[in-house]
Amino acid sequence: MILLQNDAQLKILNEEVMSLRERHQKITAQLSNEPGVFLIYAKTIIRLEDEIRKIGAQVNKWIRELTEISKARTKLEVQFICLRSDIRLSTVDIEMANMDIDRIELNYRQLWNDFLYNNNSNNSEFVSNDNNSN
Repeated sequence: MILLQNDAQLKILNEEVMSLRERHQKITAQLSNEPGVFLIYAKTIIRLEDEIRKIGAQVNKWIRELTEISKARTKLEVQFICLRSDIRLSTVDIEMANMDIDRIELNYRQLWNDFLYNNNSNNSEFVSNDNNSN
C-alpha cells in the first residue's frame, strides 16, 4: 500500500516536471517568434526561466528523495517478511519443544509406573514367600 503511494507520488512529480518543461518550451517559442516582445520582456523571461529551473531542480530533488524512501521502505518490508518468517519458525520450534517435553514427561511417568509396579510385585512375592515359609 505504501509502495503504491510512493509510486503514485513519483508519477505525479514526473508528470509535473514534464508539464513545466513543455510550458517553458511553448513560452520560449512564443516569445522568440515575436522579436519586439522578446526585447521588452527579456528580464521577465530570464526570471521565468530561472524560476522554472528552480522548480525543476526542486521536483528532481523530491523525486530522488522519494526514490530513496521507496528503496528504504522496500528494504524494510523485506526485513519484516524475514522477521515474520523467523517468528513463525520460532513458534514451530517452541511447539515442537513443548511436544518433546510432553513426550519426555509421558515416558518418565510410564517408566516410573513400570518401576513402581515391578517393585511392588517383587516385594509382594518376597512377602508372600516369607508368609509361606512360616
